[in-house]
This record gives sequence, C-alpha cells and structure tokens, in this order.
Amino acid sequence: MTTLEQRIERIEHRIEITELIARYCFTLDLRDIDALMGCFTEDAEFRRSDGTFESGRDKLRQYYIDNLKIMGPTLHSPQGNLIIEIDGPHTASSRHYGLAEHAVNDELVVAAMTYHHSYRRVDGSWLISRRVVDFWYFAAAHDLIDHYGTRQDHWWRGTPGPQWPFAAETYKNFVATYATP
Repeated sequence: MTTLEQRIERIEHRIEITELIARYCFTLDLRDIDALMGCFTEDAEFRRSDGTFESGRDKLRQYYIDNLKIMGPTLHSPQGNLIIEIDGPHTASSRHYGLAEHAVNDELVVAAMTYHHSYRRVDGSWLISRRVVDFWYFAAAHDLIDHYGTRQDHWWRGTPGPQWPFAAETYKNFVATYATP
C-alpha cells in the first residue's frame, strides 16, 4: 500500500510533467530557443519517424533553429490523452497525441503525431530526456481534406511517409484480421 504522501507526490509529478509538455509547446511557438532547450536534459535524444536523430542540447538547438527559420507562425497543441508512468523517483515516461499547424511559404501545413517521452528529474525539475515522434500525417491542409478518408500516406512534398499508426503491431493485426481488400 502507498501512503497518502506518496500518492500526493505522484500527482505532483504528473502535474509537473504535464506543465513541461505545455511549456515545450509555448516556447517552441514563441521561438524562445533558450527556454525551449530548458525543457530537455543536457544529453537528450530526439527521434522522428522520418529517421531524424539528434542527441544533446547543442544539436537539438541547431535542429530547432534550422527547422523553425523556414516557417512562419506555428501552433503546437498537446492533446489531453496524456498517459504518464512514474517509473521511479527520478524517471518517468509518457505517450500522448499532438497536433501542429505550420505556416510554410504560402501553405498551411498540418501534422498529427504521437509523442513518446522519457523524463528525468534533474535538480528537482522534470526534463525530457528522450523524445520519439511518430507522425500520423504531415500534409498541406488542402491535401489532407481530399485524402484523409483514404488509406493513403499523407506526407508533405514527398518526404518519407508516416509510421503511425501503420507501424503499430495492434494496427497491423487489426487490418490483417478485419480489413477488406
């Protein structure tokens, strides 16, 4: 059995992690690169379903700068289906969906993704130590409207297609069992 104090501490940790995810989105959209980097551990890893991999704050900083400088305004929205596992007093993990809008040249580019995070508590604060982003789609808004109901990959300007939900074993098993050709 856990004590009331332990249960309260778990709730506090969950709230801190939820606020960290919100802080990440705000700092990213406001282009506050220093505050954005403050969301990550010094040795943080970042992976995307297109194969992108970066490790360490310095490389993450440059990755974000390179990507954001070609965009106009962005809007990143974490979704409320956050699943947090407190793995220990200084480690945790989570999964959640996110939606994003990006102004790129003359297009509105929209994305939906699943975030898989690992966290580490450093000097009393939760930070992201590992981030894996699996995209459901990353598409020009006008293209997504035409194709959303199909089983086609939705990926902007010919870049590698999404992995999620198609790569999930449960999804593949469902399609193999129940989908009609």
